[in-house]
Amino acid sequence: MKVDNVEKKAAKAGVWYTFANFFSKGAVYLTVPFFTRLMTKAEMGDFNNITSWLQVLLPIVTLDMHTSLKTARFDYKDEFDRYISSIAFYGTLITSLFYLIVLTNVEFFSNLFSMSATALHIVFIYMLVRPALDIFQGQNNIRYKYKSSVIISTGSTVLSLLISLLFVNLAENKVIARTIGQYGVYVLICLGIYAYMLWKGKGISFKYFGYSVKISFPLMWHVLSLHVLASCDRIIIKRILGSAATALYSVSYTCSHVISVLYHSMNSAWSPWAMLQMHEGKIDKLKSASRWYVLLFSCAIIVFLLICPELLWILGGDKYMEAKYVMPPAMIAVVPQFIYSLYIDAEIYLKVPKRIAIGTLIAAVLNLVLNFIFIPMFGYVAAAYTTLAGYLALFAFHYISVHKLGKGDWFNNRFNIMVIIASLAMIPVAVFLYTFNVIRYIVLAVVIVVVGILAYRFRKQLISAVSIFIKRKKKK
Repeated sequence: MKVDNVEKKAAKAGVWYTFANFFSKGAVYLTVPFFTRLMTKAEMGDFNNITSWLQVLLPIVTLDMHTSLKTARFDYKDEFDRYISSIAFYGTLITSLFYLIVLTNVEFFSNLFSMSATALHIVFIYMLVRPALDIFQGQNNIRYKYKSSVIISTGSTVLSLLISLLFVNLAENKVIARTIGQYGVYVLICLGIYAYMLWKGKGISFKYFGYSVKISFPLMWHVLSLHVLASCDRIIIKRILGSAATALYSVSYTCSHVISVLYHSMNSAWSPWAMLQMHEGKIDKLKSASRWYVLLFSCAIIVFLLICPELLWILGGDKYMEAKYVMPPAMIAVVPQFIYSLYIDAEIYLKVPKRIAIGTLIAAVLNLVLNFIFIPMFGYVAAAYTTLAGYLALFAFHYISVHKLGKGDWFNNRFNIMVIIASLAMIPVAVFLYTFNVIRYIVLAVVIVVVGILAYRFRKQLISAVSIFIKRKKKK
C-alpha cells in the first residue's frame, strides 16, 4: 500500500477517534442543563464540592500508578500485561489503607470535606476501583486501541448520566442521588476491568512496586497540584461565599471544560506518539507536527470563546448568566495548559518527574494564595483569573526546565509564546464583545470563514499533522 494512502487512512481514523472521544466526554455537559433545572443552586454547589474533593483526593490515595505506563512500555515491553495488572492492584491496596484511616473518624473527615458521611463512603468506594479504569485507558492509548477506549468511555459515561438523571428526578436527597448515579456505574465497570486485567496479566507481582512508585509518586504531586489548580477555587468559594456562588462559578467554568475535553482527547493520542518520536530521535518531525497541533487548538479556542454566553445559557439558563465573565479567563487558561503539556512529555521521557512535580506544586500554592487574597475582594470571578495565573506560571516553569535540560530546540518556542500572548489579548476583547452581541456574531462569522480558508489552503499539511494521532510504526 502506498505511503500516501496509509497517511490518509491514518488521518481519517485519528479524526474519528478524537471526535468520538470528545463526544463521549462532552456528553457530561449535554446533561448539565437538565441538572441545573432539577437541582437548586445550593444542591449544585454541594455536588460540585464533592467532585472537587474527589479530584483532589484521587491522586493522593491511588498514587496515580497509571502515570508510570509511558516509560514502562519501554522498560517492561515483554511483560507489560503483568505490569498492568500489578500496578492496578497496588493502587487499590494503597487506597484501602487511606480508607481505613477515614473509617476511624468518619465525622471528622465528613466535616473536613464539607460533605455527608454517605457521600464520603461513596467517594472512597469509587476510588478503591478507579485505578483499573485509568490504567486500562492508559494502556489502550499506548497500544492505539482506540475503539476499546471509546466504547468503554462512551458506554460508562452515557449509562452513569442516564441513571443520575433518573435518580435525581425521583429522590428527595438529590445530592446523594446524583452521587450514587454518577459513580455507582463506574464501580461496576471497574470491577469488570479488574477481572479482565488480572486474567490477561496472569496475576500480580510485587517486583514492579519500586519502579512504579519511583515514577508515579513524583508525578502524583504534579497531578494533585493540577487538580488543586482546577478545583481549589470551588472549594474556597464554597467556604467563603457559600454553595450558591459555587454553583454560579462551577456552571460557568464548565464552558471551559468543554474545550478541556478536546485538549485531553487530543493529548491522549498525541503524547504517546510524541514520546515515540523522542525515542527514535525524530525531532524535526516532532517540531513540524507540534506547530500545526498548537495552531489547530488555538483556532478552536477562539471559536468557543466567542460562543461562550450561548453555551452558558444552554447549560444553566437565565439564572446563571450573571457569571458569564468567568468564561474568558477560564477558557484562555486552557491555552498555556495545552502548550506546556508538550514540554512535560519531554520531561517524562527524560525521566525527571521531580521537576514536573515541583513546578506544578509551585503553581498550585500560588493559585491557593491568590484565591485567598482576591476572592474575598472581588468575588468568585477572581478565581478564574487566579487559575489563569497558575497555568501561566506552570508554562514558564516547564519552558525553563526543558531549556536547562538542553532540549529547548525540540519545540517551536517563539511560536508557542506568541500564541499565549495573543490568547491573553483575547480576554478583554471577549469581555467587550459579550456586551455587544451583534458585533460578536459578525466577528465569529469572520473567524470561521478565515479558519475555513486557511484549513483549505493548508489541507495537506493538516492531514499530515492529524495523522499522528493514531499512526504507529510497525517494526518487523
